[in-house]
Amino acid sequence: MVASGGQQLLEVRPLQKTTLGGRPALFFEAIHTTKEGRNMVVRQYLVPTDEQELRFTFHVAVDDQRSLLPLIERVESSVIIDR
Repeated sequence: MVASGGQQLLEVRPLQKTTLGGRPALFFEAIHTTKEGRNMVVRQYLVPTDEQELRFTFHVAVDDQRSLLPLIERVESSVIIDR
């Protein structure tokens, strides 16, 4: 799938039920290209609360994934939602 500006959606992984910050969440991951031609991994969590839906989105270049993904996973595991 090619979007305007030359960006392309390369892969979409199945939606998953998970938790984030101790709350139920939906998790989605995809890979797309940027206008500059870099491949990017997008990880997004949708966390419903009583008052709103929280979205946490992480972008990392595929080339940087090996070094940055452990950091992103550490941030994900440290999220606290106390509503």
